[in-house]
Amino acid sequence: MKLLHVDRDQKFVHGFRNDLLRSGNVLCDLESAANLGEAREHLEQDNYDAVLIDPWSLEIDLATGIRELRDVAPSTPFVVLTSMNDNYRAIEAVATGASDYLIKEQSQPEWLMRRVRYTIERAKRNAKVHAVARPHLAHRWRTTVASVFGKSLDKVAHQTDAK
Repeated sequence: MKLLHVDRDQKFVHGFRNDLLRSGNVLCDLESAANLGEAREHLEQDNYDAVLIDPWSLEIDLATGIRELRDVAPSTPFVVLTSMNDNYRAIEAVATGASDYLIKEQSQPEWLMRRVRYTIERAKRNAKVHAVARPHLAHRWRTTVASVFGKSLDKVAHQTDAK
């Protein structure tokens, strides 16, 4: 498994990499980037099974950051790995294209890697199964987001289409 970890806090990235190595149970190639520019270069040069990103440590807009990187790697799953334990931000992350939302402090290396593997497999399966059914899924997702945010479906569809 090949992962790209995008986080400004490179001490956390290196500590996380060392924890993975020490655990001995997790085999992966983990590369890091400290900003979106570096991440974009990595994604242009190589294929990754998943991208771990902390948009709030990078001080970027979540939707813009994921959209920029998704332009380069459209089929790569993005996992938000952050210190922000906030349900609203988790919903926002998934609504803008993240495959999962994980909290750094709650993430043991083995557990995190299991979640990342599940995310990768789910993304592969969904790409095959739902290739034709995307409009239906988009409608269902908008309905869910509208109910969570307490907005009408028309407002959510309009805001999504405008982006």
